[in-house]
Amino acid sequence: MRIYKKATLIFTLLALCGFIVYKMSYSFDPTILQQYKPVWAEDERLNIVFLFAVKSYPENYEMRKAIRETWSTYISSGSNSKILFYMGRSSRPEINAKVAEEFNHYEDIFQGDFIDSFENQSLCTLTALKYMLRAYAEIRFLFKVHDSTFVNIPRLIRVLKSKRASLHNFIMGRITNNSKPERNKKSPWYISKDMYPPDSYPVYTQGDAYLLSGNLIQQLVKESFKVPLIWIEDIFVTGILTKNLNVNYIHSTKFGSPQDSCENGEYIAISGLYTVEDMKRAYKAIEVPNERCAYGIKPKR
Repeated sequence: MRIYKKATLIFTLLALCGFIVYKMSYSFDPTILQQYKPVWAEDERLNIVFLFAVKSYPENYEMRKAIRETWSTYISSGSNSKILFYMGRSSRPEINAKVAEEFNHYEDIFQGDFIDSFENQSLCTLTALKYMLRAYAEIRFLFKVHDSTFVNIPRLIRVLKSKRASLHNFIMGRITNNSKPERNKKSPWYISKDMYPPDSYPVYTQGDAYLLSGNLIQQLVKESFKVPLIWIEDIFVTGILTKNLNVNYIHSTKFGSPQDSCENGEYIAISGLYTVEDMKRAYKAIEVPNERCAYGIKPKR
């Protein structure tokens, strides 16, 4: 009888412990911890000065190839700076298979486990940020761009050297103020009142290209658990998530599309390059300026 009572007591204690563990796991999102766990040993993770995170779509092989052959050549193989193409998955298995082959060859791709789409742009960048926290010990500067953007790395370094005093908790790019949500349901940028009730967006940085200090990455990920996801990436990541982070916004007109190719050398990021030829022309305009640029001859209108 005494043995029976002991067995009953032990069973009751085990059941109680199991219930407590169940309640804890039910109310706690395990990804909050998982995202900070390194994928490999701590001493094997890299300290990165610049991480160039390029948002690409799975099918954009040729644009990734063009970037590898143009502006990413400024990143020497022995440097502690890296380029990372990030994306979701395609709904077509053959495209995912081709991306896997590309990764095996270049080892510069991160692919999230969701369908890559216009509506998943915030999810895509946020997933990539979580991966960066796990994959790298430290990133000093994160430069996020679309694969339709050329990054003038030599110019970038010169600009940063001139702004050393302000390079903490900062985001640099084309800053937008007093932008209002699009309430027209026919617009591709439509945001409902239920999704985002305020009548104006916070200050944010346009998403084709922006540079931020690496110490912000972990803060952005932590903030993402506190607010509802808004699918427009630049507004969500550089505006809503940064609202309470005391970010130093650095506006630069040298992110965007130059009026003339002779201005390419003065730009940090040149956006709107949607073909391989566009990307290569931007690179050539910087590397081999033509005679018209050299002598300041204005183009004919």
